[in-house]
Amino acid sequence: MSVAARYTWWGVALGLCLLFGSILFLRLTGEYLQPYDLDGLADFTSQAHRDNPLLYIIDATPFLIGLCARFAGARQDRIHRLMGDLEREVRDKTESLRQALVEAHREKHSVVYLAEHDALTGLLNRRRFLHETGRWLEHVQRYNYPVALVFIDLDHFKRVNDTHGHEAGDFFLLEVGAILQSTVRSTDCVSRLGGDEFVVLMPGSTGSQAAAATEKLLRTLSETTIGIQDAEYPASASIGLALAPDHAMHADDLIRCADAAMYAAKQAGRGCWRLYSPVMTVQKS
Repeated sequence: MSVAARYTWWGVALGLCLLFGSILFLRLTGEYLQPYDLDGLADFTSQAHRDNPLLYIIDATPFLIGLCARFAGARQDRIHRLMGDLEREVRDKTESLRQALVEAHREKHSVVYLAEHDALTGLLNRRRFLHETGRWLEHVQRYNYPVALVFIDLDHFKRVNDTHGHEAGDFFLLEVGAILQSTVRSTDCVSRLGGDEFVVLMPGSTGSQAAAATEKLLRTLSETTIGIQDAEYPASASIGLALAPDHAMHADDLIRCADAAMYAAKQAGRGCWRLYSPVMTVQKS
């Protein structure tokens, strides 16, 4: 029931209370002492109205009060509708703002992701990898925390590109990235530096642990073949390993050491890995 309807009924009830209250008042004051029979009450009421026409206005009290109450209720209804419209508008605006904030947050993360990850493989790109390497090397300086870096260069990748095209080469790189990601620990950082070069940062790995992990990587790659257009290609690679703090204490230097070790592995016949030593830098240059 609307507020206007409720107010109307309350007004009518109040007017009736006033009407019957006036009759009760007349009886209490002795103006009307006959029994409450309809004929006597009608005669008394008729005579009273003839003597005082103002009573006709009193008779209209329920109607007048009800009418006034209806106007007040209608006003309340309009106010409630206005408040409801305002609340809905506020809710709609709030939801729209929330969606805009969610979308902006999502776009921000998307931009950050694209800025820090390789567009093809989804692995960390060189910029983010250097940042992560520098962050872990700070732990090396403060706490003598060992870190290992593995440099991976695919063997004979050019053959895949030349034979089947760049789309097949991209698929090959994507598969290799997935293999690396699934082989290393969840705490390790895998990155594609560019072309067919990948690097893996292994925080907390000592020399023996890093050697075992590198051996596992090499074995996994050499035992895996990737099918491209009815042909199977082994994911063979040459791998170089460098350690911090043993070989370098800066990200770029550590990558160069691992790259030199990888170059030595290629010179040794490919499909193998080598641990960095200072003489390798001399040989590469």
